[in-house]
Amino acid sequence: MQWNIPSTGEQKLLVIPVDFEESSGNWEDLYEISRAFNGDRSENQYVSVAEYYALSSRNRLHLDIEVASAFFRSKNHTLASLQSLSGGFRNSTALTSLYNEALTWYRDTFEEDPVEKFGFKAENGERKVPVYFVYKAPYNESRSSMMWAFSINKPAPVSWSSIEMLHPSSKKVDAHTFIHEVGHLLGLKDYYDSSSSGSVSSISPLGRMDMMDCSLGDQNAYSKFLLGWERPFVPTSSCQITLRPGSGNNESILLSPSFNGTPYDKYVLLELYTPSYLNGVDSFRREDIAMRLPNKPGIKAYLVDSSLYLYNKDYPSTIDKRLDPSNYEADRRLGIGNDNNDRVDPLIQLLDKSSGSSYLTSYYVASTMNKEVEEGGVKLSLRDSLFYEGEGIGGDNFTDLDILGSKLGYGFSVKSLTSTYAEIDIKKL
Repeated sequence: MQWNIPSTGEQKLLVIPVDFEESSGNWEDLYEISRAFNGDRSENQYVSVAEYYALSSRNRLHLDIEVASAFFRSKNHTLASLQSLSGGFRNSTALTSLYNEALTWYRDTFEEDPVEKFGFKAENGERKVPVYFVYKAPYNESRSSMMWAFSINKPAPVSWSSIEMLHPSSKKVDAHTFIHEVGHLLGLKDYYDSSSSGSVSSISPLGRMDMMDCSLGDQNAYSKFLLGWERPFVPTSSCQITLRPGSGNNESILLSPSFNGTPYDKYVLLELYTPSYLNGVDSFRREDIAMRLPNKPGIKAYLVDSSLYLYNKDYPSTIDKRLDPSNYEADRRLGIGNDNNDRVDPLIQLLDKSSGSSYLTSYYVASTMNKEVEEGGVKLSLRDSLFYEGEGIGGDNFTDLDILGSKLGYGFSVKSLTSTYAEIDIKKL
């Protein structure tokens, strides 16, 4: 089984700083880590982890984060041994070993502060203690390296990141990477192509425009729906809907020919994007145009296939078949079958207005411009993917949208658009 921190209510998270004989930590490091997780905006280039999730969830989730006041130093793993590791299985095995050793260390070091208080009651009745490790050592930019940032959800929700990923400057720290990893502790997947071994992935279903993609901006409408932070409008006939900005209001419109009432289905989600609230910093303060959120408002249209699949008992390695009421078997495991490593049927993609098709363009970057830029020896395709006044889906564009063998059955057009609301005309076809 895999475990996630519950995504609503007040939830605790223990942060354990890690150092090594070759790279010892100090009080200044502890202060930087504390600012990243709990500091106010004057101490952060963005916002802290705790503030981000309170804002993104609209106060549905409050993370009570405690940073241990001492560094944990493993007796079983040296810096050199960890630096030599590469590959998902080896890395997760090492992190599990560090986790078990660190819990024992915490119990012995802080006897008056039982580690169990940071736990939550899991579905099987066990108490799981989520831990975020921040290690005092340089990180390796290879995604397969142990010295990168990653998370596991077994035996508990556990994250591992370098303190150098805080990129301290001007006495401020940047918690973007830490915020992304906490998304995994809540159960969110990576929305980039995590199977890619190159420095630049050829598949980018969200065009980089998301916290769980390139660690940018707010969580998207699907993630919030999945985590219980919003409930979309679901039209059943032609109508007009006034939509407020997704970031700050958690509003969206869901279009489907036969919606099953849960996030675990296939549908189109519409969200009003604005360069404000949790999107503001990444819209205006980033110099790299291929790593910058759009700087004007528009409608984002997502195609989501979050269908549940039946799994064999060796979950998650074997997918059997898509779940429907006729084939449910109580002794089988359930899980979301898709991820964003698949060009043909990704978990979630931002529909590219410029192409008018659900086909994923290689090296796609969502933008407010149409041009090519070079990065890592390849040409990235910046494409204006936001829908503005008079634009939408219907007629000759996006005719290839398939919703589990059916047509979408709806079209939309943007009647009016401002930085505070959009009027969306929904037409049942």
